[in-house]
Amino acid sequence: ADWSPPVRQAVLDDAERAAIAGLGTPLSRFFTVVNGPTLDFNRRVGIDGSTHPDLLTALCLLEPRLVRRTGRYRVEVETHGTATLGHSVFDWGVLGDPPNATVVEEIDRPAFLRAVLDLFAHDPHDPHDPGAHRRE
Repeated sequence: ADWSPPVRQAVLDDAERAAIAGLGTPLSRFFTVVNGPTLDFNRRVGIDGSTHPDLLTALCLLEPRLVRRTGRYRVEVETHGTATLGHSVFDWGVLGDPPNATVVEEIDRPAFLRAVLDLFAHDPHDPHDPGAHRRE
């Protein structure tokens, strides 16, 4: 599968996942455990790391500074197919349909990694953790 450049930029390697695990917070422990199957699958299909398109999308919405470049494209979501239900289909200008979506083409990878580490460094259940309930 051809992943978009931003999704490839959000693949976390062994050292980055170890840094998250080393934070020792409930969120970092949860992240480490639930990403085991994703990492196993990714390695079987030739991706050297764990992929995080949903985390990337959420962080780009919360922290627009992570987005370095966008483009306008025609995007449709398959709602009737049995094999491709829910898949996004992009027209890169070949069919001539007018653009209907802004698509992230490049992210600030170092800023993305800082945001990920910041996110998992907090304990949402610790009332003394100033970043646990509100992000600035």
